Amino acid sequence: MFQSWASPPTTTAKPSASTCRRSLKNAAATGEIVHGRLEETRVALRNVRRDTIKDLKEYEHEKLITEDDLKKAEDELQKMTDKFIQQVDQVGQKKKRDHEV
Repeated sequence: MFQSWASPPTTTAKPSASTCRRSLKNAAATGEIVHGRLEETRVALRNVRRDTIKDLKEYEHEKLITEDDLKKAEDELQKMTDKFIQQVDQVGQKKKRDHEV
């Protein structure tokens, strides 16, 4: 019987055990990459917070802002940092769920 190359065969074969193992290894590697990128992002956010606080303290030392302004800015910066880290964590959870499916 002639089979056209344009249409795929009608039988469905189960994936081999080696194919499943490769898929699991790829999934694990992808998960590790995502985890690493998420951690790098968290560290970058904390570094921005640290550098900004350093600048704010210099402004306060130079009398450009008051001690109260410094405290308010630090509190606001911490809230923003927490918000962004929470967003990063949400993205990580979504990627993990998507990857498990």
